[in-house]
Amino acid sequence: MSNQKNIFALINDGLKELWKKKWKFIFIVLYTIVAFFLWNISCAIYELFTFNELPELIYKIVSIFYYSIIAIVLLLLLFQVVISIGKVANRKLKNRCETGFRRCGLKTSTNEVPTLRNVYKDYEKEHGIIYEFDNVQIPMEVWEKNISSLQLILKGIVYNMDIGIGTDIARIPILPYEYVTPYYIDVRDNALSSMDNCLIVGQTGSR
Repeated sequence: MSNQKNIFALINDGLKELWKKKWKFIFIVLYTIVAFFLWNISCAIYELFTFNELPELIYKIVSIFYYSIIAIVLLLLLFQVVISIGKVANRKLKNRCETGFRRCGLKTSTNEVPTLRNVYKDYEKEHGIIYEFDNVQIPMEVWEKNISSLQLILKGIVYNMDIGIGTDIARIPILPYEYVTPYYIDVRDNALSSMDNCLIVGQTGSR
């Protein structure tokens, strides 16, 4: 996938941002108000011309052509509003990642940090989101060392991280915190009933 997103991806980004932050629909409402006035102004301008003196068939064709052009322009402007909303959100996320990477030390010796390329849904994991970064040749062990910082920056739990062999793309899958189910230990569990003052920690179950 190229660095330059296509128009459909940009519109999709804007729609997702509107879905996540409903208050941003105010920009769509404001655009609708502006579009209403522009449409009425266009109608008034059209009435200034003497097209109604043309034969009826020609007049209808000219009218359809004129109003179709105005409608297309207004629709394209609506798409541009949606795209702008997505671009602003992506720019904020990109800046947050780059700032966070510099602070935690996830960078090269020349102070280069991974740059956000793309964000998309992980269809193999419910609620999973995959962040793609330009890796700038940072070793896998450096990424693994900074997992806790990545989770704070991207606001979720990292799972199945893939830096890739022979590629400059780092894929960081994130399960947002809002979908992480905390695990609680029930002291009434029969498996713990025979243990006195026992705290089990670590993957090996050390006491």
